[in-house]
Amino acid sequence: MTSPLEQKQNSALAYTTCEALTSHGTLRPITSVTTERYNKKHSVELSSFIIPAGLGQFDREVTPTYLPESWASYAHPEGQLYFCRHSTPVIVTEAYLYNSENMRRVATWLTLIEALCEERQVVIHSGVELFLQLEESGCAYYFVDHLSRTEFWLDQFDTNEIGLDQVASEEHLKLALNEHYWSHVEYFPGHFGGLEESTVVELISIFSHATLDRMTSAVCTFPYTPKDCRNYMDLLKTARENTQDMYNVCVIARLWVLVTNHRFTTHYGQESSRLSRTQSILVPKIYTPNFVSRAVTLLTLGLSDVYTSKLEDVFIDDLVYAEQWFRMIQSITKDWKTSLQISTLLLVAHISCIAPGVPSLCLTSATILSMSVLAASFLLVQHRHLLNATALHAADHLLAIRSEKYGFKISGMLFALPAVLNIYGAAIFLAHGLTIIALHLHVGVAAGIAIVFFLFAWCAHKMLASRKFPDSKEKCEV
Repeated sequence: MTSPLEQKQNSALAYTTCEALTSHGTLRPITSVTTERYNKKHSVELSSFIIPAGLGQFDREVTPTYLPESWASYAHPEGQLYFCRHSTPVIVTEAYLYNSENMRRVATWLTLIEALCEERQVVIHSGVELFLQLEESGCAYYFVDHLSRTEFWLDQFDTNEIGLDQVASEEHLKLALNEHYWSHVEYFPGHFGGLEESTVVELISIFSHATLDRMTSAVCTFPYTPKDCRNYMDLLKTARENTQDMYNVCVIARLWVLVTNHRFTTHYGQESSRLSRTQSILVPKIYTPNFVSRAVTLLTLGLSDVYTSKLEDVFIDDLVYAEQWFRMIQSITKDWKTSLQISTLLLVAHISCIAPGVPSLCLTSATILSMSVLAASFLLVQHRHLLNATALHAADHLLAIRSEKYGFKISGMLFALPAVLNIYGAAIFLAHGLTIIALHLHVGVAAGIAIVFFLFAWCAHKMLASRKFPDSKEKCEV
């Protein structure tokens, strides 16, 4: 006898196939954000055209373009033509239904999906919409429910099969599906009669609270600046005057997409919600220190750990906030420029010291400082496009440079290279200068200068190590 848990697992396996093979092709589920809307490969060829006499006049007869009963066409504010059948469920598609073959295929798939709904005993009411996307091998689909503001399908399957992000629970999954619902409304805004005014009022309240939170907290999780929030509220106040207008529906829906995406990433309303930008709520990735990482820390004088920490702090739970990213990349590039300038000045100083002293020390110092200049120059060129990167591009970059085994340790070492080489080169150059002093003046003078430099370096290190940064404060003054 199977246990209740095994019975549940076996029943779940009954409908885990993402695609369904039929006599007409493959029926597969997609989401509102993985359609071919922005990846269509249709093209047109331009040519000269004969202008009909009286084109555009009201009394000129125009050959009408017919659609079957209950079907209508709409043009999205961006220009995308789509078609809608006013029925239960409402059908929307971007397939060009003025083409009779496309209309025949859509009708065939509709018959099949309606039969599947009866077979699966899926309750379809007047607030449900079905999206269809014709494909060479079959058809892709998804449903949305205007009452529950969610996206759904006929069968169950793993989230990975349709490109959904990993989730912590079923309630967390609903936040993602809510975001997809609003994406659907944004893409098909013209046929369902508009939105309720309450959806706009709630959005205005959300952005109003977010504005205050960003102004009074240094670790606010909302990703948009107070200026952005105020601009969004201005748009919403205009849209509130006519929530049935297609253009206003688009504005409202897109802003809801931003809000629902933020709620998904912060686990809004969940058992473990993210209340601070510096708070990690996911199971941390553990990078166990080994001989290599310890050696890197030692050879880089601990500077690699400083940059590693910066990269980890800006990418907590694999999330990037544009403002913090900009602050960090600006700080790091400033460090590289400083190392470049100091190394260049020290290289110029070598010209006056090449003859006296110990030539090998001078040559070694010049070589290391040259390597510092090259490393700083390379890193500045390599990262110049990231100075104005969006949060999405910054996240892609951080994922690309993070090692599965060492995390950001290798990147931290590379980022620290200009400063480390600068320190080593400067130290050897100082040793060369002390050698000249010892040869021409006295060994005691050289030793005294060396002690002074050592004490200065030690004090500077202690002061930098104990410095408190403003990001560690939870609240900031307005």
